[in-house]
Amino acid sequence: MTKRLIEMGQVAAPHGIRGLVKINPFCSPERFAGYAPFYDQNGNKLDIKVKNLMQKQVLAQINNITDRTTAETLRGLTLFIDRAALQETEDGEYYVCDLKGMTVQDENGTHLGTVTDVENYGASDILDIKSAQGPRFMLAFSTETVKSIDLEKKLITVCLPKEVEGEQR
Repeated sequence: MTKRLIEMGQVAAPHGIRGLVKINPFCSPERFAGYAPFYDQNGNKLDIKVKNLMQKQVLAQINNITDRTTAETLRGLTLFIDRAALQETEDGEYYVCDLKGMTVQDENGTHLGTVTDVENYGASDILDIKSAQGPRFMLAFSTETVKSIDLEKKLITVCLPKEVEGEQR
């Protein structure tokens, strides 16, 4: 069975002269190391040793690199884990990687589009959907809007909100 790799972080920059790098994790820095093993985009296993936590970053050594010049070549490297390494979710919880690519339909079964991403601008999660007709649109990821999610069928059923017309002045 092949691994389903999902992004878990990215090397931001080297740190110091001993080959350490700063990693921007796509999870809490405290939980980052628990997701090992890590892979590169080609599926090659990476040996990552977390040395310290720095606010929102992780300070680590990758593949026993011990000099800054070699560590510099890792800048921008995306770090992946196997999807199977993620813990099971509770009811009503979903990983963004599982929602991406799912088909979105309304309650009548009309195909609306495909989830391209899940965004959060501070208030709540928002589904970013590529419309079946071409343009993308966003839809609140709430219990009022999202009626069901079938992970096996890769199908999200939604109730589109009624449009509100503003007053013309």
